[in-house]
Amino acid sequence: MNHTPPKTSWVRYPAAVVVAFVASVATFVIYGIIGVSTGMTSDSSPTLSVVLPASFNFLAGFAGVFCGSLCLRRCDRLAGAAGLLVLGICFEVLMLGSAHGEFHFPLGAIATGIGGLLAVGLFLWRKPPKNALEPTAAAPSVSDEPGNPKAGDMPTSSSGGCGSA
Repeated sequence: MNHTPPKTSWVRYPAAVVVAFVASVATFVIYGIIGVSTGMTSDSSPTLSVVLPASFNFLAGFAGVFCGSLCLRRCDRLAGAAGLLVLGICFEVLMLGSAHGEFHFPLGAIATGIGGLLAVGLFLWRKPPKNALEPTAAAPSVSDEPGNPKAGDMPTSSSGGCGSA
């Protein structure tokens, strides 16, 4: 039995962008509901007026990049996370930067970028090394019938079907 890696679907990439956007908006909504219901507003404390917006943007950047890149194959997640980070920062700068008729750089984009960069770093840290050894066939055969392959007889790829090793 030939084992061929599944064909990559192009739908994953637009889905990753949509999931990243939905995760960021959901993070804002949930964090906002928690903040309002507990009375943690910017007016309640001068410290909170700095911390709340920065933490909003940080968590939205992290959640968007992390959740969006989970839609991609493992070998594409690092590049996908970096791409989602760039798309998210560009979106925030273009949408929020032109408020009130003139362009200004939104300072929240810095915290969003740090949160997204943390997600990219997480995928970089968890990336398997390129020289990883092939998995060994430690499992016994499922059946001794001639038609059933043993666990070690299946061709494997250290890249997980994401190109040549």
